[in-house]
Parts: sequence; C-alpha cells; structure tokens
Amino acid sequence: MLFDKAVFSSIVMTACVCVLGCLAVNPPKTVLQPIEPVEAAVVSQAVEQQPMQDESPVVIEKTEPTIIMHSASFSCPPCERWIANDMEVWKKAGWTIPDPLKESVSGQYYPWFDITDADGLRFQVVGPLTKDTYERERKKALGR
Repeated sequence: MLFDKAVFSSIVMTACVCVLGCLAVNPPKTVLQPIEPVEAAVVSQAVEQQPMQDESPVVIEKTEPTIIMHSASFSCPPCERWIANDMEVWKKAGWTIPDPLKESVSGQYYPWFDITDADGLRFQVVGPLTKDTYERERKKALGR
C-alpha cells in the first residue's frame, strides 16, 4: 500500500513538473493592443485663495496620564515585583493606574503596559516599566 502511494505521488509530481516546465520554456504569447488617444483636460486658472489654517490659536487639550498594566493570570514574578516596588512611585508622580488586567495570552510577554501620557500620546511598553523604558518607547511613538 505504501508502495502504491509512492508511485502515485511520483506520477503526480512528474506531471506537474512537465506542465510547469513547458510553461516556463514556452510561455504563452502576449499581444499588446495600442491605447486609444485621449483629449487633454482643460484646467481652470481661477482658483480662490483660502487660508491654510484658521487664525485662532491651537489649544492642546491635556489628558489624565494613565498606565494600564496587563499582567499574567498565572504566577508572574516580574508583574508582582512591579506592583510591589514601582506602581506606587508612578502613582505619586501623578499617573492614574487602575487595577492590573489579568489575562493569559499564549506567546505574550508579561507585564506590558498601555500608556497615555498627559499630552494624549498613546504607546506601549513591553516588559517592566521603568523611566528608561518609558522614555525609549515614548520617543519611538513620537518618531524620534
């Protein structure tokens, strides 16, 4: 039975090679047809000048800086360490931090953080949140 499957597979593979090989050696002819000429469009020169922006000053609305921690629903020493050692430091600095979201996603590194800073910029930090990781990811979000 195994021999029969091997023979059948060989026949199918040989047929595919023959068909695909023939197409590669003798590709079908492509016939190009000429494109019909078209009339050029007439562009009107009368364009009203509009100001680019409203003359009123731009007001940037400040938002409440928020850190949402995504923690593993299983034992996660880095998550527990951040909650015990660093969360209160960020809260004292003026950040709003709700209770961590406990989840379990295969292949996800924990902890990770959704951050919205006071300017409304949103970005993520994967791994423990420190001043350095915050600044690095913020610069990336700003495109620097």
